[in-house]
Amino acid sequence: MSRSDEPSVKGAAAFLWCYAVLLLVETVGMGVARDWSDHGHLVQHVLVALAYSGLGWAVLHRQRWAWWVVVIVVGLISVIGIGAAAVFVFEPEAQPSGLGQGFVELFQMGRSAYPLFVVSVLVLAGSVLCLLTRGARDAFFRAGDS
Repeated sequence: MSRSDEPSVKGAAAFLWCYAVLLLVETVGMGVARDWSDHGHLVQHVLVALAYSGLGWAVLHRQRWAWWVVVIVVGLISVIGIGAAAVFVFEPEAQPSGLGQGFVELFQMGRSAYPLFVVSVLVLAGSVLCLLTRGARDAFFRAGDS
């Protein structure tokens, strides 16, 4: 499939790549804070960053499966992240329960991690919103395209 000239498709891909970079920045920050003692987190974060980079490439090349993955999976992650951010703001002393390990670590890191978390959630939400525009939907699901 050819590259799309639709700006919202390029924007969604750029948001996904920005998230991959933010994830690597967070990984370096966490590694420095932990003296790089836990290599499992490093490997996990690098693999997730590579996955988001590949997803950005697939979006840029109008792979329909990538549209669905971003809208459903990344959309769900964004909603959960926005909810966690709201809890973090309105209930700063709350103890996370039932949240994923990443959110538990966020709460343990304290307020210093909050700005990067909020930016990350907004970047993910931006990628979803870009793909929900009419132009992006047409670019992925144009009649006659295979």
